[in-house]
Amino acid sequence: MAALDRPNTGMEEIVAIVECNNCFTDGIQLVTGCTFGNNALIFKDLGKTAVTVARRGDGQAVRLLVRPDYREKMFARYPNTEPLFQKVVVERQGTAEDWHRFRAHVGSHRPPGVENAPGRTVPHPKT
Repeated sequence: MAALDRPNTGMEEIVAIVECNNCFTDGIQLVTGCTFGNNALIFKDLGKTAVTVARRGDGQAVRLLVRPDYREKMFARYPNTEPLFQKVVVERQGTAEDWHRFRAHVGSHRPPGVENAPGRTVPHPKT
């Protein structure tokens, strides 16, 4: 949203075009405020985990794509992340301490260019 210089107001100032039918789209709705209900979310099945977010007024847009090999590259760069990722994210079996460690680790490694982006919220397990 910062790249488009627009806050998340939930109004129709922006439109998001998602290219997949999975939970990625839920995150796009949460971050952008674009929904099917406010006519700001468009589903175009291209089979890619990607989204294009555009301003309606001038058409300026940004496209974000999750590369298919992101896990392999992440684990190669941060080898200690793989077992924790498997336990916390994939198996959803992490303890409260595991979730805390995972959150701290994920938040400490951001790609170049997003140093000022807000941290990702990882849901805390029910105890």
